[in-house]
Amino acid sequence: MTNAQLEALGYDSKFDRSMSLWSNFALGFTYLSPVVGVYTVFCLALATGGPPWFWSYLFVGLGQLLVGVGVRRDCLPVPIAGGLYPWARRLVWESVGHGWRGWVYLWALCTTIAAVAVGGAPYMAQLFGVQVGQVGLVAIAVAMIAVTTALNVSGTKLLARVAMFGFICELLGARSSWGATCLVAARHQSFGVLFQSFGLG
Repeated sequence: MTNAQLEALGYDSKFDRSMSLWSNFALGFTYLSPVVGVYTVFCLALATGGPPWFWSYLFVGLGQLLVGVGVRRDCLPVPIAGGLYPWARRLVWESVGHGWRGWVYLWALCTTIAAVAVGGAPYMAQLFGVQVGQVGLVAIAVAMIAVTTALNVSGTKLLARVAMFGFICELLGARSSWGATCLVAARHQSFGVLFQSFGLG
């Protein structure tokens, strides 16, 4: 894209990067990481579908690949600073034909944040040894949303540090040591169990 095209969009040609490359990567990785969703739905999926629910990962992975291709197709011609924020603004308010994308992203964010908080509330209660009912879990979820919102508005430097900490914890815990331990030492079934529903629907 030329400087004239950027100026027509209201941008100059400089790219002010306030986060380092690794911090930016950590933020994107923790934002898109599927591990939280897997932990949240694991028991429900196993109880309702049995071990073959594992194969749904293939369909979800294909869907995510299509999302990535779509985002690349939309964003590649205009590589401007700010990513989805100027895109959402332009698509929602300045383009009637494609405005639905901004709205879909907005509702996806609201739904995802609420779902992750509600799914994570029982784990947070267990972490602190608290026995709560449904109202208590909702209160924990609201508190989690409030804390994460405060982190997001506190500035990029603190957010980058928190994202890097989360990325390192996830990499060490969920990606390497935990997975390897389960596959090597804690596996009690053969590979064929992934094809057995045990009478579940």
